[in-house]
Amino acid sequence: MGSFPYTARAADLAGNVTVQTITYDVVYAWNGFAQPVNDTAHQVGSATSVFKAGRTVPLRFSLANAQGQVVVPTTAPIWVMPAQGGAMSTPVNEQVYSDAADSGQVYRATGSTWNYNWSTKGLGSAWWRVGVRLDDGTTHDVTVGLQ
Repeated sequence: MGSFPYTARAADLAGNVTVQTITYDVVYAWNGFAQPVNDTAHQVGSATSVFKAGRTVPLRFSLANAQGQVVVPTTAPIWVMPAQGGAMSTPVNEQVYSDAADSGQVYRATGSTWNYNWSTKGLGSAWWRVGVRLDDGTTHDVTVGLQ
């Protein structure tokens, strides 16, 4: 994963030579966050997940290569600090979770899945953007609600 240069060289019959270098990025195949979070960008027709404020919100995902095979990144994915959005009034539509919250700034591996239990203790009713930054240079996020 990462950025890689590629140089091509061409010559015509008159001896004119052209060299061109481009850079291409190799990134993970991203299929979105897994349940219990509804990743509406990848789950068409799903309602945005709304969790009980003050509880734990479990975020999970797996990474794959272009062939769909699960891969392990070189470095652990980074937890992106949540960004608060606007007020919301949508009722809770997800199970209440009481799993122990994670601390720190990295997701933890459980088999081929990456997990982060977000503590929402002290947070009020609002929409939130939560996410992950990967070692391929990409960042992915999802909107969840707290009520």
